[in-house]
Amino acid sequence: MKLNNLNFDDIEAIIDGTHQDPFSVLGCHRISETEVLIRVFQPFTKYVELSIDGQHFPMVRIHAEGLFQFVGVYDHVIPYEIVATIENGMTVRRYDSYAFGSLISDYDLHLWGEGRHFRSWKFMGAHQMTHQGISGTHFVVSAPSASVVSVVGSFNFWDSRMHMMRKLHDYGLWEIFIPGVFSGETYKFHILTPFNQVPLIKSDPYAVEAELRPKTASIISKKSNYEWHDENWIQNRTTCELKNKALSIYELHVGSWKRSDNKDSFIDYQTLADELIPYIHYLGYTHIELMPLAEHPYDPSWGYQITG
Repeated sequence: MKLNNLNFDDIEAIIDGTHQDPFSVLGCHRISETEVLIRVFQPFTKYVELSIDGQHFPMVRIHAEGLFQFVGVYDHVIPYEIVATIENGMTVRRYDSYAFGSLISDYDLHLWGEGRHFRSWKFMGAHQMTHQGISGTHFVVSAPSASVVSVVGSFNFWDSRMHMMRKLHDYGLWEIFIPGVFSGETYKFHILTPFNQVPLIKSDPYAVEAELRPKTASIISKKSNYEWHDENWIQNRTTCELKNKALSIYELHVGSWKRSDNKDSFIDYQTLADELIPYIHYLGYTHIELMPLAEHPYDPSWGYQITG
């Protein structure tokens, strides 16, 4: 494939959402010492412009389904914005996901490849971040046998063609940075494999938050800014002779221990603490064991089959 001369198969694969290396076609590419080529896929649009350093440049439609490109003389055009006028006349601006390289560190890849990354949750899943001055969400998922993986969600009309991911072949990981996508948005991974004729549409196994049943999508969650104030308790724990202390454990499932006044909803953790601890103390228990706290799709299971 030549960047400035796409073949039919590449065009069809981008339009169908089946291209196995979309970053080789879309995004910004240098084609000479002085020229760059930028190509975007924007279905359902009348026309598309690029916004570079405050200047607007029209893009040339190279396929009726919404494939556009621009060739210009620039040394550095990242980040650039896509300004798309859709069929109803509305104008939409966004930064291009395909303008960004891989955001996973070599160290994370090394540990993942060895199978001993014990903090993989820090880069796997969906993480809000600011990259090159642009805010958005970085998505990473493991799917070694997949041929194409896309992020689908409320921000792209669940269209698997919009955000096909980059595959890091040696590690079986897929990633993409999507600017302008933040907490509260729902998403899943759309997966094509050689073994299934029908696409797999899966929730994120590393998701921090999930929709309440019967819905099943993952939710981009805010990073917790909670500050712990348990230094004294931690310090006392290190000096305590546990083998000489009484031990009586009360196990409970938070969701079924007690309901709120609205019988269809759960009590929150602050209410739980205010009511549970005096009750446990009165009964003479010394410890509380909470059954799984992670999101799970079926309430009567008490959390034994978690979604993430």
